[in-house]
Amino acid sequence: MSAMDYQHFRDTLIVAIADAQSDERVRPVVLYTLCKSLGLAEHHSWINSLPADLESLGYGKNCSTLSDPKFLINGAGLSRAVEIRKARRPLTIRERISSLPLGKGAWDIFKIGLGVILGILATKYFGQA
Repeated sequence: MSAMDYQHFRDTLIVAIADAQSDERVRPVVLYTLCKSLGLAEHHSWINSLPADLESLGYGKNCSTLSDPKFLINGAGLSRAVEIRKARRPLTIRERISSLPLGKGAWDIFKIGLGVILGILATKYFGQA
């Protein structure tokens, strides 16, 4: 298991903790129960170290007992969950096109080509001017 796997696991649990604590009664979430409900593999060392890790990042409070790792998320953790959701959502077509690494010259060529195509279509539709 690599550090990237742990980071993905941690981010997944941050979102799940935020979802679990979105009701009106805010209480610490038992991480073993949460992992079972999500169908995640139980990495006991990761689950046991996660509350302290999240607390050191400022995302909430470690409420662990000797038998159960528990975590209570705060506002910073909730905002991090929103960032993770935004990063994981699929891009729209507009976002994909605007993120293309085309320079200004390439866009100018694209606009000229589009103008030529529209001109040809207008000529065929309306006839010769």
